[in-house]
Amino acid sequence: MKTAYSLILFLLIPGLACSTKEMKTGADKVTFGIYEIVEPDSQQGIYIDSLTVSLKPGALLDNSAIHKAKQVGKNVEIYFNLEGARAWAKITREHTGKKLAFVIDGRIYALPYINAEIRNGMALINGLENEEMAKRIADGLNDR
Repeated sequence: MKTAYSLILFLLIPGLACSTKEMKTGADKVTFGIYEIVEPDSQQGIYIDSLTVSLKPGALLDNSAIHKAKQVGKNVEIYFNLEGARAWAKITREHTGKKLAFVIDGRIYALPYINAEIRNGMALINGLENEEMAKRIADGLNDR
């Protein structure tokens, strides 16, 4: 049986993402990963408002795939390097019709539904609590 692990859910729905007090300062390195969401078994998963998210172990993409990150308002644009862009296209092609989890420092910040293959080498985390949080995430990703 494949194992999965769960993280506390912090969706990008206003009011549910972590507060800026919980974020590391902009100068700190942050850990980034994009994970596949799997069906939880009865022994795993954290339930929040009748929602459970279980992630398949091992990031599909991590910090090494990032070329740069840029804060734009309450959003973070993530630009992948060449290898990361190719991997991102393959991941989105293989996960079309499914959700992925964007995890930063052990917290889920986005659960995007993949509509189609994304070949432009970019990902977006949008709807963060405020611009300060977006800047801290972008700065942390750039200081990897």
